[in-house]
Amino acid sequence: MPEIPDTPFVRKVDNSSDPCVVLASNQQLQDVERFCTNPAKFPVLGVDATFNLGTFYVTLTTYRHLLLRTKGNCHPVRIGPTLLHHRKEAGSHYELASMVKLHAPTQNVLVYGTDREKALSESFGRPLPLALHLMCDIHMKDNIDSKLTELGIRAPAAEEYRADMFGKNVDSSRRLGPGLIDASNPAEFDTKMESLSEEWKKRQPQGGRFLTYFNKYKAEERKKTMTAEVRPLAAPKGER
Repeated sequence: MPEIPDTPFVRKVDNSSDPCVVLASNQQLQDVERFCTNPAKFPVLGVDATFNLGTFYVTLTTYRHLLLRTKGNCHPVRIGPTLLHHRKEAGSHYELASMVKLHAPTQNVLVYGTDREKALSESFGRPLPLALHLMCDIHMKDNIDSKLTELGIRAPAAEEYRADMFGKNVDSSRRLGPGLIDASNPAEFDTKMESLSEEWKKRQPQGGRFLTYFNKYKAEERKKTMTAEVRPLAAPKGER
């Protein structure tokens, strides 16, 4: 019998009807524990199906290494446990979330971030009972940009809608004016949204359709995963 290595990387190979491979080094698992479970300061554990490898998806977890700094004075992003899988279903993603079986302290992750894919967010919610779910800024903005383009809403009106939601940028590091995502709680979000509704409808001929879309498909998830009572918890100082 071959010896089991002290530093395994391939943790599981499943060749059933839903084949998958779970990849995780001891260092990755220990880093997730060290950086993502400390209430004093912690990064988001990001989860994203990043690219395809033939007919398989590659879903990565990522985290910021809080003991290192880049030349730009930011904590560098490191790759954590990874999943190669054939289907984008909750059961498949659960194989990655069950890294808690490989290293029990990872169940204490405090915040995980995803795009709005339901199967992905649900599969991580179960094994990480303490974790808040935070939606990825990039995916949120991409979704809004796609809808604005679909409705034919272009600059400068499109920029005004984005500013209302995400704030106005001073530069790449900070927003000048607050947006909906800066609401401190769901009640404040609703108040801000109510004050913007008439303006959104009047701003552009398709503004009413955009408002309907946002209220129907986006507002509720934004309140749960974007508001300021959640976001600062997972933002290492100087990183927002």
